[in-house]
Parts: sequence; structure tokens; C-alpha cells
Amino acid sequence: MQNPVRRDYAKLNSTKPITQNN
Repeated sequence: MQNPVRRDYAKLNSTKPITQNN
């Protein structure tokens, strides 16, 4: 089972250019 949070972030990244890879 993959983390739902990570998937959420991926979706957000798809819609918004969020750079949370620090």
C-alpha cells in the first residue's frame, strides 16, 4: 500500500507547481 499523502502531493504537483523536494 502506497502512502496516500504522497499520492495527494503528486496530484497537487500535477495541478500546481509545488516544489517540496527539499
